[in-house]
Amino acid sequence: MHNEPFEIDQLIRDTVENLSLATEYNINISSNTNAIIFGDELQISQVINNLISNAIKYSPGSDKIDIYCNRVGNFVKISVTDYGMGISPQDQSKIFERFFRARDIQKKFPGMGIGLYICHEIIAKHNGTLWVESEIGVGSTFNFTLPIIKKE
Repeated sequence: MHNEPFEIDQLIRDTVENLSLATEYNINISSNTNAIIFGDELQISQVINNLISNAIKYSPGSDKIDIYCNRVGNFVKISVTDYGMGISPQDQSKIFERFFRARDIQKKFPGMGIGLYICHEIIAKHNGTLWVESEIGVGSTFNFTLPIIKKE
């Protein structure tokens, strides 16, 4: 890991801007924390990119994704919400395991089942937490936290 201070709001905007060039989805960002994170900016961008890519992949009937970032104590909480298929409760408990793919999507959508596992490992190495909240037919919100460093 290449750790250094970076501004999370700018990283979110840059990551979404790079993705927006390749998709017709309406990606809404609400992020004005002015928080500085100490970590590997490229790896955190990879997590955001993966969560947005999954949101696009698993919500074929929708064209909207919401990204919200706010301060919660000494952490930032980043949420990526889609309005797609949703994830069953039994699959939610396994979704961050290596090579796990939800039963109902294995044949419809390509993938190896390692993206969320890698995201989970990256966030854990940054002393954060990654989890999902979802309802079948309504959509999913993937959330993660990262500790904020104090400005000098």
